[in-house]
Amino acid sequence: MNLYHLQNWPNSNAVFGLVGNKNMNIPGMSDSPPLIPECATLPAAFDVHEALLALAAMELAKGSSLFNSSFRWGKGLAITSATSIEVYASDRDALPLSQVLPTNKDFSLVTWVSRQNVNVFLTSHGSDGIWTFDATSQARPTQIPSTAGLGFAGVIKVGDLLYLTAQGSDGIWTFDLTSQATPTQIPSTKGLGFAGVTQVGNLLYLTTRGRDGIWTFDLNSQAAPTQLPLPAGLGFAGVIQVGNLLYLTSQGGFGIWAFDPTSQAFPVPIESTEGLGFLGVIQVGNLLYLTTQGSDGIWIFDPISQASPTQITSTKGLGFTGMMQVSNLLYLTTHGSDGIWTFDLSSQEAPIQIPSTAGLGFSGIGMV
Repeated sequence: MNLYHLQNWPNSNAVFGLVGNKNMNIPGMSDSPPLIPECATLPAAFDVHEALLALAAMELAKGSSLFNSSFRWGKGLAITSATSIEVYASDRDALPLSQVLPTNKDFSLVTWVSRQNVNVFLTSHGSDGIWTFDATSQARPTQIPSTAGLGFAGVIKVGDLLYLTAQGSDGIWTFDLTSQATPTQIPSTKGLGFAGVTQVGNLLYLTTRGRDGIWTFDLNSQAAPTQLPLPAGLGFAGVIQVGNLLYLTSQGGFGIWAFDPTSQAFPVPIESTEGLGFLGVIQVGNLLYLTTQGSDGIWIFDPISQASPTQITSTKGLGFTGMMQVSNLLYLTTHGSDGIWTFDLSSQEAPIQIPSTAGLGFSGIGMV
């Protein structure tokens, strides 16, 4: 259980800090009404409006992934879901609403996460197909038999399907997570070599193994992928959507580039990142976390300020590729056969190898 302090949230300049945390043995769950549909209609005497403002402010500061759909009003704590949020009246000043709103209530805000199943899928180095890993039990990863002999790289989950880029020039493949039947190649993508992939609406945006710029693939029509009409010679690796822009890591040491998929204007290199070689990229809150093309650990970049990326000191000398976030942890794959590692976003302590995964080489990673 974590207690957070939020400052300056009424001015939309929220500063978010962890006050403390505690491990608790929770025997079960208690009932609670859904957050918005039920509580929003309660009388003003319940101060629900003020509580929802506090929640909105916290969402602004930390991102919606912090919240579930549970809300309970009153003193004390109640566990309402596996990952839940509690807002309660107290004499603490963690959220001093009385200073900025016409209410005599102040709030402390607590979030908690209970043990839950986290099922991970991974693409392997070489032609060893797709693997699964139970992050809760941390048992050794297992290969999905129907995928043996196939080599994949990038992966994204769309509905009940995985869309995968092949390690060679074998286009895009799909894998049904429910049936787990043998992956199938999308015929219109044969002969094309893609690497990174992200979804924007009904389109996949893809990077290539060469310097062939950016391509799109229509999930509805499944027509042949289309290369965007950009100048030749641009090579990208990782790609992610943040707001209205795509952020791409470049092949070589050319930093991070920004691309507007609406205007499709020429991608713009972000000056403060030039000379740095990044590979994987994910969004955590308002920041981008990046892996590198070598063994330079994990870096952070703020796309709002666009200040120079900073290396997380505790990760120096480690070479990671793919990343995904589960609560306050990053799960990472490596350049070699060093299995899966975790990095604690709160403590920022040195990444830890998951012992059961040693000797296995993975690249792409995602959560079912």
